[in-house]
Amino acid sequence: ANVGQFTAAAKRAYPNAKVIAFEPSPQTAEHYRRNTDSLSDIQLVEKGLGETSGNMRFHLSDDSQRSSFLQPKDARYAGRTISTIDTEVTTLDDFFKGLSLSR
Repeated sequence: ANVGQFTAAAKRAYPNAKVIAFEPSPQTAEHYRRNTDSLSDIQLVEKGLGETSGNMRFHLSDDSQRSSFLQPKDARYAGRTISTIDTEVTTLDDFFKGLSLSR
């Protein structure tokens, strides 16, 4: 999801689309909400997506686009990590189980 740029562009191109976005960073999720507040049919899920459901360590950066589940290896980016959090992760299969979605 990040801060909602793609969601806004998708809704401009497809105004009747329903958007389900995933964002594991609480701070970035708040920016997403502010940036998409005027748009309809948007659901923000404050979880990460992964290969398996559970909990994972998420590395927050001072630049939200560099926040990642991957440990920064490049020294240029490692110094930009401001903290880490444990966050819930789901798979798309687990998320969509039990939801009734129309095509």
